Amino acid sequence: MSKVRHKREAEPILPPDGVRFWRAKKYHVSEDAGWIEAAPGAAWRRESAATRYKPPTKNREAEGPHFSFLKLRRLIGDDFLWSLHEYRKEMEVFASYFGLLGVIHERYILPPIPPAGKRFVIPEAVLETDGKLRRVDVEEGAQLLLDLLLRQSPGLRPVARRHASDTFAEPSEVELLPRSYIGPWTDPNRVGIDPVPWEKVKEDYGVLLVLDQEASTKVSVLCTSEPLLGPAGWGLALADFPLGELRPENSYLKKQLNSRLTDISPYSPEDEEGFRRAWRCSSLLQAIRLMLWLDLTGGRFVRACGLHDCHVFFREGSQGESTLYCSPRCTSLASTRMERGQAP
Repeated sequence: MSKVRHKREAEPILPPDGVRFWRAKKYHVSEDAGWIEAAPGAAWRRESAATRYKPPTKNREAEGPHFSFLKLRRLIGDDFLWSLHEYRKEMEVFASYFGLLGVIHERYILPPIPPAGKRFVIPEAVLETDGKLRRVDVEEGAQLLLDLLLRQSPGLRPVARRHASDTFAEPSEVELLPRSYIGPWTDPNRVGIDPVPWEKVKEDYGVLLVLDQEASTKVSVLCTSEPLLGPAGWGLALADFPLGELRPENSYLKKQLNSRLTDISPYSPEDEEGFRRAWRCSSLLQAIRLMLWLDLTGGRFVRACGLHDCHVFFREGSQGESTLYCSPRCTSLASTRMERGQAP
């Protein structure tokens, strides 16, 4: 009698649960090149950047947000002021495909903090069934929040109605705790940091508190726009990202990447049986750092294509270090140029 062997399904290296972020269907750079923002009336949805990541294989690969971010980093270079206009289309394409970076997490610790004694926060906006974002006033937001709580906990109906005003915080009442230094590698518990009112944060970032049944406060922070310049803008995030040939044995790269992974945490989804390994990231930028770390800890190194007018980065496959080009096409083109006495 033959034995039937059941092959256990491989566990994904980067499960999508903890790397889900709000993304609009389309973004554009503002006329003054100061912001990258969601197009007016764009549909929104929450999706996972993990679905764009493929674990290392034997082949050369260049898929995933981290490769696209590296390409954008190489294109823009170190002169971001000049590059704002030169490469605005590339930034719009990146955002429309992957979403905003979530740079607010580089400056503030989320979620917002409600006043003492209050548990839930009244939303400023809701997402309709078609994905369109609709702003609401405090009165409508409070009713929507109450309806959500009653759907989730029908047994608390009398209590929820009677004590709603005691447990709900208005958006103007919540605060955010800034990081002691800009960057996710700092100590968020450092003494002497004063909370910042939500209204002030709204002036600096295009953020809204959106009704969210998955959040503990029943709202999550949705960014409709992000600054390109400033202490927590795209320019600094790009300049801070490693560039060049990224090898696992590079001790400086290891130190640099370690310091930026401190806000990423392992966890097990609570709505499943048993324990399953997963990662929790607060922003797309954090997920990009995690993907690069997964590549390097997987024994592969990442390099730029050797063709001077190709800005693609790729993960080195089984071909070894002799593979200088991202694709057979670039390899052939480089060979042709060298035969003609041109630089590849």
